[in-house]
Amino acid sequence: MSQANDVPGRSDNPPLQRQAPTTWNVSPTYDRGRLSLRVGISYNGARRAFESGLNLNNEIFGFYNGSPEYVLQREFYGPMVGGGVRWSPTREKF
Repeated sequence: MSQANDVPGRSDNPPLQRQAPTTWNVSPTYDRGRLSLRVGISYNGARRAFESGLNLNNEIFGFYNGSPEYVLQREFYGPMVGGGVRWSPTREKF
C-alpha cells in the first residue's frame, strides 16, 4: 500500500486514504447490431496467481468499409490462454 512521506508535523509515514488491499473490476459491454455481449473481469489482491484469456470463441477479427462484402482487413487468431504466478522477493506490508 502507498504511504505519505515527509508530512509536515508528523514523524510517521501514514498510509494514503481510500486504499483497498484487494480490488475487483468488472467491465461488461453490449453491442446492438447482430448482438455482441462481452465481459471483462480483473482482480488484484495479495495472492499472486493470474490467468488470462483472449479470443476464447475463436472469432475472426476484421474491418470492412460500409458493408461486410468490402473487407479491408481480416485476421485469424486461435484462442489464447495464459497464466502464472507473480513473486516478489520482498514482503509486502498490509
